[in-house]
Amino acid sequence: MSKELIIAALANAVASPKQGKAYFARPRGSYITWLRSQGPDEGAAAVQMLRGLTLDGVMVDVTDEARAMGAAFGACRYFRSPITGTGGKEACALLSELTPDEMAAVRVKPGHHGGPELVAESLPLRDTDILHVIVGNGTNPHEPPTAENATIFTWYPGRLTPSVKLSDATVKLG
Repeated sequence: MSKELIIAALANAVASPKQGKAYFARPRGSYITWLRSQGPDEGAAAVQMLRGLTLDGVMVDVTDEARAMGAAFGACRYFRSPITGTGGKEACALLSELTPDEMAAVRVKPGHHGGPELVAESLPLRDTDILHVIVGNGTNPHEPPTAENATIFTWYPGRLTPSVKLSDATVKLG
């Protein structure tokens, strides 16, 4: 069912006037180097890559892990895939991973999702070899997604990062 759900969510997102293939481009934050080299076709190339990873059977459902660590939203489903050799760049770190010098670069600013965010724009992005895809119900994210209403909420190279303790707070890089 997971494979079919992701394929349906991709198709629904591509067909949506709010999303389309351009929605899958990563203009800021985490990215994949070879996708970024596709220029205006980055979104279409990302859709093909996500479809390929799904059809190849390398996407694993990690929803239970996301919920257990407090990283889940609503009834969304979380999927992980390896992306070795793609030039994956993760635009975040945990506060506990930063050196004292790197911590000095961290500041608080208004975030894109409503609340404050910790950012360290002068720190470089980090290499990653994993990717996450979040599938949700496009009508109501608190209801489970089905093939008919599923959409891709987001996809990104990098790990799941909850903010539970201050030492585990996520810091946006770059």
